[in-house]
Amino acid sequence: MSSRMCVLAIAVSLLLGPAALAQDDKNIEPTSYGLTLKPSPEIAFGRIAMIQAETGAEPDRYVVENLTILQPVEVLVLTKSADDDVTVQIAKVIWDQAERESRTKGTGVASFKFRTEGDFKI
Repeated sequence: MSSRMCVLAIAVSLLLGPAALAQDDKNIEPTSYGLTLKPSPEIAFGRIAMIQAETGAEPDRYVVENLTILQPVEVLVLTKSADDDVTVQIAKVIWDQAERESRTKGTGVASFKFRTEGDFKI
């Protein structure tokens, strides 16, 4: 299976605490990476986390923690080509129970805008 490059950006409009790796002692969760949101000169208010990754057969998993309902969140995934088919899921509690899902096929973009309390998973 060929790898596809994608870029993930998350913007949050208020101050956030650091994101950490999510682990549960009773149920071993898949490997995930915490995203730390930081101020950026490109946005007047809020914080952002940007990463670049190659996707494969196993999904990449990311966690953003310590959000409040007052913080609008935007998740944006971009692929190099509009033909790349990357499925992006947003989950609240369990990785396999996505609250939202989008694919990049045809546009090269998957975008989500929402508010949440606590953390969420990508």
